[in-house]
Amino acid sequence: MAATDGTNVAIDANADGTAEINVTLDRGQSYLLDGGVLTGGAVNASAPVQVAMITGDRCDIYEYALVRPLPRRAVGDSYWPRAGHHPRRQHRASSSTTPADTVLSVAWDTVGGARTTMTSPPAA
Repeated sequence: MAATDGTNVAIDANADGTAEINVTLDRGQSYLLDGGVLTGGAVNASAPVQVAMITGDRCDIYEYALVRPLPRRAVGDSYWPRAGHHPRRQHRASSSTTPADTVLSVAWDTVGGARTTMTSPPAA
């Protein structure tokens, strides 16, 4: 869904680096891509847009999920989950997509400034 009139949207649905779909949307107008975007695909726009992916089971009346993908600039190799309700407390995982044979190490700072580390062994 576009935020402004005349927003050009290019969709690389098959993740080959080339946009297969190019549409121009006006404010509030949306575009439905039935079939989805493969992993590694992209939606690029000339102005702010809202992107949502809806998934579900075929022939299932009630099950679905609505996912809002992150902008590319927000994706990296660090993970910052919400940590309780304390505004000065932050957790940071030092791993990105973790292969099954990798030890995951999680370090966090406490309110008092102490650094604590926890590790998780590789998946079986």
